[in-house]
Order: sequence, then C-alpha cells, then structure tokens
Amino acid sequence: MTGRMIDTWQINQALDIIDGAVEAAIAEAQKHKADSLQHEAINWGDLHCDGVLFVIDVNGKRFYLATVTEASPNCPDLQAFLQGSLLQAGFENVQIVTAW
Repeated sequence: MTGRMIDTWQINQALDIIDGAVEAAIAEAQKHKADSLQHEAINWGDLHCDGVLFVIDVNGKRFYLATVTEASPNCPDLQAFLQGSLLQAGFENVQIVTAW
C-alpha cells in the first residue's frame, strides 16, 4: 500500500465530532424551516444525521460524507443550509446527502 498511512483512531474521533456538528446544523435548520426550506420535502419531526463516512475517492481526494435522513434526496436548499453551517463551524471537507 502506498501513500499516507490512515490513523483510524483520529478518523473515528473526527466522525463523532462531525456527527455532532451535523446535528447542531439540523437544529439550526429547524429554527429556519419557515424560510427558504418550506418548499422541500422534509420530515422535521425525525430529521437527523444517520451517519458519517470517511471517503477516499479514486483520485485520492479525502472527505467526509454525512447522510441526513428523513428528507428527500432532492433537497438542495437543506443540503446547502447544512453545508453552510458546517463551513461556518470550520468543517471544510464535509459533504451532505439527504435520504428517506
């Protein structure tokens, strides 16, 4: 195996921290649900982060992928809102997907 070694303990710590940050971003989104998110199909009563993955793509790019469940996969405004909240909190390499 070539390339950098992966520190699994450090990644596991990051996964937990990112999960908490996504949950905080969801709580913030719930405060604004009457605004730009009103038109998207979202189950606000059970919206939550279902998991965070550490990803290395075929080009070697490393990032985290957070899955937020109880929202349609087609919720670009919710995804953008959560992504923006994470960026403001200092998480630059986290992508958001939504799913039922």
